[in-house]
Amino acid sequence: MGDCIYAQTEGSIATIYLNRPGKRNAISIEMWEGLGEIVEELRNNSKVRAVVIRGQGERSFSAGADIGEFNSVRASSQLAKEYNTFAEKVEQALLHLNKPTIAMIQGYCIGAGCEIALTCDLRFASSDSIFAITPAKLGMVYNLFGIKQLVDLVGPAHTKDILYSGRKILAEEAKNMGLVNQIYPPEDLKLEVYKYAERIAANSLTSIQGSKKIVQDVCDGVQDETDEMNRRIYDSFDSEDYQEGITAFLNKRKPNFNR
Repeated sequence: MGDCIYAQTEGSIATIYLNRPGKRNAISIEMWEGLGEIVEELRNNSKVRAVVIRGQGERSFSAGADIGEFNSVRASSQLAKEYNTFAEKVEQALLHLNKPTIAMIQGYCIGAGCEIALTCDLRFASSDSIFAITPAKLGMVYNLFGIKQLVDLVGPAHTKDILYSGRKILAEEAKNMGLVNQIYPPEDLKLEVYKYAERIAANSLTSIQGSKKIVQDVCDGVQDETDEMNRRIYDSFDSEDYQEGITAFLNKRKPNFNR
């Protein structure tokens, strides 16, 4: 996958780095491929309990897809379909990753970069971050998956504003419309992101995985409990995490789920 995207793990937290700072971490096809490989590796890594995604450097999370590649990878409707299908497959894998994910957003978070952030469970941004999704400035129409993630977060009216105008949205407005969860001063962002990641990594992964799946089911329109949902809910009462959580509570100590 080269050096343009890589992951590092410290303790139970993995960090995925979008690493093209000279191009504001623009997403190349090689990076899509690398992201897919990394997500699969993290899915199977039992030591990892939370994942942070960030851009290398302080100027950009990502300035979007590498438009310099468009004349080759999106030169026709068929090539664009193949590109979109592959990118969506990677985003779907990230969306359904069996670990909680946090996008740590500094500077520009544009287009495909914003799409990647939208597939994360949470988005923490620096106060100087800037968001935009700009198909209207490129003559493109976004696919259903990308638009659905946006509608699920900010609603149809804000989605139309973002897509129709292609305008830049500053951090405070992004938070007000639900695009990001928290805003921090640039110098505090990293500390706060990893403090939060450690906090959720200390909790029950059994509980988090079940909650993540059911929240996604709700977003996908599921209204009644399915057999799989019931299995997740009631199997949790037979889990080691449940026994540890109850025992710790009764003994007035912190639970140790990371065993």
